[in-house]
Amino acid sequence: MNVLASKSHDGVAVDLRDITHFYVNRGRCLPVVDRVGIQIHENQVAAIVGPSGCGKTTILRMIAGLLTPSCGNVWIHGQSPAVYLDLRKVSFMFQKPVLLPWRTVRENVLLPFELGPKRRGGADACRPAAADHWINVVGLDDFQDYYPHRLSGGMQSRAALARALATAPSLLLMDEPFGHLDELSRLRLNQELAAMHIESLPTIVLVTHSIEEAVLLADRVFVLSSCPARVSDVIDINIARPRPRHIVDSPAFQQYVKQTRSSLNEGCAS
Repeated sequence: MNVLASKSHDGVAVDLRDITHFYVNRGRCLPVVDRVGIQIHENQVAAIVGPSGCGKTTILRMIAGLLTPSCGNVWIHGQSPAVYLDLRKVSFMFQKPVLLPWRTVRENVLLPFELGPKRRGGADACRPAAADHWINVVGLDDFQDYYPHRLSGGMQSRAALARALATAPSLLLMDEPFGHLDELSRLRLNQELAAMHIESLPTIVLVTHSIEEAVLLADRVFVLSSCPARVSDVIDINIARPRPRHIVDSPAFQQYVKQTRSSLNEGCAS
């Protein structure tokens, strides 16, 4: 990857330029991502949808700086992902809550502060207050001393969300974080995430298999083709926020769902 110190971002939070990635297995090159270009503006919610195994998580890992693309450049606010990782300004929510079983909810929410580089005063001095704030926001203030095995799946996801937001990230990356939940719990967490985005305004990149979830949460939906992933369509969701739960039954919402599904089917066929 061509690494430069910085690049003017002009309000673009995430900028992927001609990203290509392949894995080598037994001497064979296996392409996963092919010349993907994605731009996401500050404070936007972007959803990435595509068929299973098409490279969605690979793209998310490259944005996070956990994986270096074979070709192309990744910028976060005009800087390399490593800069924002070091500043604790990127949070990653995985497909499962990944809570440490020997730590309470509060101790899990405080974990990013302990793992990241130490700071003098400032943010680190406020970390207990930040943890308590987000535990309260996600509705777990009565359960902050519980261990994960005593929580339901939805409550574990709430704890993981509080942990992701406690460091006040400018970029929140989410890899199907609610995919393991039942439909009702998932819808509730979607509504809570939407409300939290209005409060803290991070840029959010969400990978999801749920078209309804993508349309409900996102300002833009990036539709990927079958592997190797290419961007086959970009759909702007022009539905005003906040989006109440009943919006899913509206004609406008259903039209976006239909459009996204059609683009996804076309991308899979190409």
